[in-house]
Amino acid sequence: GTGNASSATSVAFTGNYASPLNSLSLDAPSVPTFTLTQTSNNAMDANTENIGLTADGAYYIQSAGTNTTQTLNIGCSTNGVSQGSYSLSGTGVLNGSIENIGQSAQLALGGNLFTQSGGTNTVSDLFIGGGTNGVGCYVLSGGTLIMNGQTEVGASSGSGSTYLQNGATANMSFSGALIVGTASGQTGIFNLSAGCMSTSSGNFIFGSSGNGTG
Repeated sequence: GTGNASSATSVAFTGNYASPLNSLSLDAPSVPTFTLTQTSNNAMDANTENIGLTADGAYYIQSAGTNTTQTLNIGCSTNGVSQGSYSLSGTGVLNGSIENIGQSAQLALGGNLFTQSGGTNTVSDLFIGGGTNGVGCYVLSGGTLIMNGQTEVGASSGSGSTYLQNGATANMSFSGALIVGTASGQTGIFNLSAGCMSTSSGNFIFGSSGNGTG
């Protein structure tokens, strides 16, 4: 499925997928913004989800239901022209094997951003700032983030990718490696000012090849 807006600016997802789509792509090449909202107890399921495939202004807003994907890409273009944003709140549940937050270099305009104020995001491998020059930002102000594999903040040669946790009801746990500053010569930023962070068997590493600040 492709949410490629030619005239519409928003679509409400009300269906259920018993078997996964091959891919879901949200893009806004012809309008300022395009938004997919999931506000009821529906089930989205796609092998690959691309939010901001080639252009600016693609948004996925989830406050209920489930979204299951093998690969979630936010801000997909490595040439720096695409932006995407994902908002998780309420009772929404996101299950991802791989989540790439920011594969393009456009963070300044508010894109390549994952904001979570509620719900649960369970992910195996989380990369904040991926691709070649990607820059991304994850803001956790509420809800639960569970990372079961490798997490990298500043995973590409783009500098300034950030994890920000600033909510009293925010809970983050990891069981693999959490690495801040992965790419050589670049900076990843980790800022935890509120909420809870826990691990049972993970390793917290600052500056694997790049620079980590926190």
